[in-house]
Amino acid sequence: MQWPQAVTALLDRITSTPSVDANSDEGHLNALSATLARLNDELREQIQAATAEQVTPLISLLEADGPIGVKELELIRLWLVGDAEYYVKTENDFPAWLAELDRLLGVLRQLRSEAVTPPTMARMEATVQDARRVAGDIAFFQAQQERVRSFQTATSQLNREDKQTLAQLLERKLGSEDT
Repeated sequence: MQWPQAVTALLDRITSTPSVDANSDEGHLNALSATLARLNDELREQIQAATAEQVTPLISLLEADGPIGVKELELIRLWLVGDAEYYVKTENDFPAWLAELDRLLGVLRQLRSEAVTPPTMARMEATVQDARRVAGDIAFFQAQQERVRSFQTATSQLNREDKQTLAQLLERKLGSEDT
């Protein structure tokens, strides 16, 4: 199976851009970010399109309170938390983020004890900005972990109401281009 044309075009655009380095300008990085966002959306749509024929009868099975096996559960997992699951599995900077945030908090502790001067305030402001960025990365990672954990908990013992909820979620995703 080949990559769909829409994915290939976006990948070509991404991989043909000059390398990102310390001299990359904001416009280049914003354009790259926008293309990556479009590729993310396109991949989600391609996953849904490739499995839509399997999801339609699965929705009916869930609505009828039918038995859900491992194969069906894996398809539901793919549609609802697949992105989070693979992100958590492949992200390798989490320990470094924790160490960096701890280091930055130490810098803030040190700056707090220094004389209040405009340069000290500017250093503190820069440190706060960096700490916010790192804290955001940590929070995003933990939110993805929680999505996966919540899915596992919610699907460990499915009752009729749970199946109805899953059917509704899948139905919404099936009918929407934005989810």
